Amino acid sequence: MISRNITRDAVIKATQSIDENGVPKNRLSTKYNLVYESKLYPPKYVLSLANEIVNGVELKHYEFGGGDESNSFLATLGFEIRGEQSHSAQEQSQSQHTKRIRISTAVLHCKEFGATSNTDRTQLLKLIIEADTDTDIILLPAGYYQIKKVSHRDIASIEKDISNILQEAKSSAIVCVGVDTSYQADQLAYAIGTQGIVAAGRKFYPTKGESTATATDYMAKENGVERVFNVNGFACYLAVCYDCFGIRHLDIKNPGVDIMLDLAHGFEKRGYGSSGDVDFARKGFAGASMQWQCPIFGTGVFFERKIPERWPTGVMWSGAESVKSFKYTDNQIHWTEKHEVIGDKESAIVYKFSVSR
Repeated sequence: MISRNITRDAVIKATQSIDENGVPKNRLSTKYNLVYESKLYPPKYVLSLANEIVNGVELKHYEFGGGDESNSFLATLGFEIRGEQSHSAQEQSQSQHTKRIRISTAVLHCKEFGATSNTDRTQLLKLIIEADTDTDIILLPAGYYQIKKVSHRDIASIEKDISNILQEAKSSAIVCVGVDTSYQADQLAYAIGTQGIVAAGRKFYPTKGESTATATDYMAKENGVERVFNVNGFACYLAVCYDCFGIRHLDIKNPGVDIMLDLAHGFEKRGYGSSGDVDFARKGFAGASMQWQCPIFGTGVFFERKIPERWPTGVMWSGAESVKSFKYTDNQIHWTEKHEVIGDKESAIVYKFSVSR
């Protein structure tokens, strides 16, 4: 069995060990290869060495499975797995039963607080979608759109705009976007595809002293629409900002969710207002992942400050003793691609993840 505390960094160190010492003949790859820095490595042997690096004992080849078990684990850490051109019928069957989802998290950089309009945001979203048409989910921050009050007309307008952009780009992605009303009296998240809204959720766990209308519970429907939606066999849950803290603080059990999507609002300069991006990643993202034992993907806006290079928008709990001791290097998931999208008023760094099982 593969130990869940094996990290991406340990896998990279294992490839470096192979570069120096080679691979024993009985551990050479026969079907699949891990691709790293244009070099090929046998996935099972890499994991054997990675386990020794993390846990002090090299895994024997008979102690865990190759193929889907090893490949899925490595893919979750952000590594590419490449197979031979021809496969046996058994291998093809295994491949057909492997589920995969691609998630793109768009983290925004805003030079001036409050300087953007809904029109600006729609134009930026158009650029994001056009630059990433082969993803399954595009995750945007909470409050991406601002409206005076929740009305069918305003929500329908946002829904139509996003659906049209997806159709024009020939993208089958689901866009998860936050909508706030004035003074954040309502904080909502919508999942929108080419055919319209597929899921919706209202914030259920407000911050201390926050006066916002909250959902009756963490699974409550929003205007008759479910909060959980399915993509490629993965059950995805919409969370609004501090909801990720509520999952752990309220000791909520996982209701059968495979992936959590948290739309955070944003972070200001150090010492001003909401600047706790590190706490959000550790106590919010990592805490929710620990509670539900599934990966969580999140995003936000960095106002008048650079986007931190190492801030994680995808987190898988590592098994550390507590969220307080969780370090970014403990994270069990890593983006596979990233690119920048530059709009008129804001820019976005889009991090792409691939999750298999």
